[in-house]
Amino acid sequence: MPFNSHKCSIERQDALDIISDIKRALPRELEQAKSVAEESKDIMNRAIAEAQEMLDDAEKKAMEIIKDANEEAEEIRLDTEDAVNDYINSSKPVMEAEEKAQKIISNAKAVSEEIKIGTAEYADELLSEVEEHISSILDEIRKNREEFK
Repeated sequence: MPFNSHKCSIERQDALDIISDIKRALPRELEQAKSVAEESKDIMNRAIAEAQEMLDDAEKKAMEIIKDANEEAEEIRLDTEDAVNDYINSSKPVMEAEEKAQKIISNAKAVSEEIKIGTAEYADELLSEVEEHISSILDEIRKNREEFK
């Protein structure tokens, strides 16, 4: 029978050998795929847990910093009140003390705000790193899935 460009002939035993090889290799490949998928899932779960831990730590540090700043501001306020009371009999020292107290309170508030902003930026950086890490893991998972299609 003549063949055209779309048909060819192979030995039956060769075809059966190739099919047998494919059948033997397929379970091994599927097992490896499952293993890769499970490992990817484990990596993602660990990354999420690590991210949450980092976020919790950042929030805890931020709260401690804010608490310390508030305590320092209160201490400064009390010191300023004491200074004002010492100069109560003289109007010029009283005005100077009030100005000084306002500057100290203003400075304490500014420091507190800077700490708050710094803490928010730190938490944002941590979350950004975690997001990038999770994104790369997700890209790897997608790549692995595409290989099985």
